[in-house]
Order: sequence, then structure tokens, then C-alpha cells
Amino acid sequence: MFTLVVLQYLLLKEGVRKLAKNPDWLQKMKEVNKHRQIPVCTDKGESFESVAEASRKTGSYRSAIRACINGKIKSSVGRKWSYV
Repeated sequence: MFTLVVLQYLLLKEGVRKLAKNPDWLQKMKEVNKHRQIPVCTDKGESFESVAEASRKTGSYRSAIRACINGKIKSSVGRKWSYV
């Protein structure tokens, strides 16, 4: 638990440092996240906020979902995946 708090602090400190050096950094980060790709299970039509969420809800590995999306494997946990 302690390490999680330390990690969160360090990430916050890094973000503040970048923002101080470049005031447009926060706007750029928002723009990057705006164009985020959403994984979709094409077999069942389910969409998820992220590959991590899809992994948690389906029981598949994140790397397997990404490999399926990128065309390296045909399916993950019997499901086909793509980005929207």
C-alpha cells in the first residue's frame, strides 16, 4: 500500500514539473486521450473503456486482446476484437 502512495506522489510530481516547464503540456495530454481507441468484442458487440477493462471483464490477458486487435492471433478467449 505504501508503495502505491509513493508511486502516485511521484507521478503527480512529474506531471507538475512538466506543466511548469511547458504550460501547454496539460492541453496536449487531454488531446492525446481524446483520440483514444476503444476496444470492442466484435462477436458480442460489447465495448470497453480500455483493454485493461476488457481483460478484467472477460478473463483474457491484455496482451492477447491487443494481439487479436493487431491481427497477430485470430481470437482471444473465443472472441474477436477490434478498435472503434
